[in-house]
Parts: sequence; structure tokens; C-alpha cells
Amino acid sequence: MSEMPKTELPAPKRSYLRPPERRRQLLDATTAVVRRDGLTALTMVAVAAEAGVSRRLVYNHFPDLATLARTFVADRLMTFMADTESEFNSEARSRSAAARSIFVRLSA
Repeated sequence: MSEMPKTELPAPKRSYLRPPERRRQLLDATTAVVRRDGLTALTMVAVAAEAGVSRRLVYNHFPDLATLARTFVADRLMTFMADTESEFNSEARSRSAAARSIFVRLSA
């Protein structure tokens, strides 16, 4: 009998990211999970799947779900504050228009 040639798929390339870049990737994945599925769906497994990494890698950067959640909330608040500050500092927009824009984002 003729033997079928074995076809092997190449192993997926693992990308090495420095710790700050990896944390950013994981926080971005956390944001995607929360936006899509809600905060109650946030798990280490969901973040790992979204980021395309192992659960162990997520735990290497965040020792538990509470730490990940606190870091996520702090990151989102810092982003919101930076965006808000730029809205108010923009000379092209009136302060009332900036305030309306901020309230719209808060209610979303």
C-alpha cells in the first residue's frame, strides 16, 4: 500500500511582546470582551481567548480576576479623563459642546 504523505501545519508563530506591550494587549482584549459580552462575562479564559494567548500568560500579568478588573477600570478611567481633558482644552469647541459630548459618552 502506498503511504499518504504526512502534511504538517507549521506551528503558529509566537510573538514576543515586552511586558508593557503585553499588558496593553491584554487590557485591549479585556475591553473587547466587556464591550461585546458585558462585565459579568469577564474571565481570565475569555481574555486569553480574545488575545489569542494562553490563560497562564494572562495570570503572569494579572494574578487574579480582581486585579485584572481593577486595572481595566483604572485604564478606562485614565483614557476617559485624557479624552475629557482634550475636549475641554480644545479651542475649536465651546465648553458647553464639550460637556454635552462627555455626557453622551457617559450615558453610552
